[in-house]
Amino acid sequence: MPHEDYMKALKAGRKDYHLHLSRGEYPYLQVLDEITSFVDIVSEVNLGLVQIPTELIAGTKSVGRRTAFAPNFMPLLEPKTEFSAKWTALYDSHISEGIHTPVIAYEFMNRFYIMEGNKRVSVLKYVSSPTVPAIVTRMVPRRTGETENKIYYEFMEFYRLSGSNSVWFSREGSFAKLAALVSADTLNPWDEETRSYFNAAFSRFQTAFRSRGGDRLPITEGDALLTYLNIFGYDTFKTRTLPELKEDLGKLWDELLINPANPKVELSMEPAESEKKNLLNLLIPTAPRRLRITFIHTGNEKESSWIYAHELGRRHLDQVFREETVTSTIPDVEPAQADEAIRRAVDEGSQVIFTTSPELLGASLKAAAEFPEMKILNCSLNTPHKLLRTYYGRMYEAKYLCGAIAGAMAENGRIGYVADCPIYGAAANINAFALGALLTNRGRRFSWNGRP
Repeated sequence: MPHEDYMKALKAGRKDYHLHLSRGEYPYLQVLDEITSFVDIVSEVNLGLVQIPTELIAGTKSVGRRTAFAPNFMPLLEPKTEFSAKWTALYDSHISEGIHTPVIAYEFMNRFYIMEGNKRVSVLKYVSSPTVPAIVTRMVPRRTGETENKIYYEFMEFYRLSGSNSVWFSREGSFAKLAALVSADTLNPWDEETRSYFNAAFSRFQTAFRSRGGDRLPITEGDALLTYLNIFGYDTFKTRTLPELKEDLGKLWDELLINPANPKVELSMEPAESEKKNLLNLLIPTAPRRLRITFIHTGNEKESSWIYAHELGRRHLDQVFREETVTSTIPDVEPAQADEAIRRAVDEGSQVIFTTSPELLGASLKAAAEFPEMKILNCSLNTPHKLLRTYYGRMYEAKYLCGAIAGAMAENGRIGYVADCPIYGAAANINAFALGALLTNRGRRFSWNGRP
């Protein structure tokens, strides 16, 4: 009688085989030798003994035995064969004492291909083992301008620091951002404690993310992790339990649906219709509730013209809408104190909070996730967040006029510009200033920072 577990594995293999056929996809294991025959491999690096995630094992190194397995590494060969007998014996051995001998594998573009030990991988995948011990050789492709290639080179640097192959991103620059969030030292490999904390926390995050259906989103787990860390911070992340991570993800789920590389912007030219009052409201009029608004500043109006301008706006609210609103200010808030300042505003009953500096963006995002009923507005640019509203003046228009005046006054064609605040929008202001100067002084040759 065929071994019961082999029959279950065979059933799973045939199901995956037919699923790939119905999609018009290759129904067997991928073969690394065929994949790399079109790739310029510049070096092979011995990574030594590595615990590789089973979900990242994509196929086999060579063509031998590839048709013995479906893409999910479940067997396809009939029962009562030598293959099934060896698979069954290996399964029984694993159940009784475990599989300890590492497989031999090659890594290419953070996917693993087995050279020796396909049946061991099949058994370990069948029992849902999260990792497989392997002696790994990395095949490094030549640098190209392709996005996937660039991300892979960033991954190799991250792997040098972290030793982790579980994280992947869909956008360039993300690995460096993650490394900087985890450790201030981005040059030397992490110590064992840092690696242990990160791997354990990321494993919990993966479980929480997938339990909410994150694997169906058009983003990677790494993309979701970076969004989480930008809001809650790494110190919070590494100590969160699984239930707490699930709760946190629930608060920022809409935020994960936004793709920062191509944010969707909706423009509405028609105001939404207000709710019609019912008969009871008309018979028993109620006094309107005054809207409480708090402005949180990183400085004060005596020392900053930026904050002074915001305070002029706040006083205008007090004058024009004094029956509908009540405003207050929390000045001189350091970014490290922003969480406390926002919570103070919430405790005081504020319904709308303005955080008037890009330095307060992180705290604003975190508060928006924690208090979804609040309306929080942060003064910054290029922040396509679902949880948070942002605003910014058209400063480039004033800079264009300033440039035109400067161009008219510059007799020698040399104009200086001090960009004192390195935030999004500074480049637009500089460009507008330069265009304004060219408007009134096109015939002269301008220099930037003393260089022609």
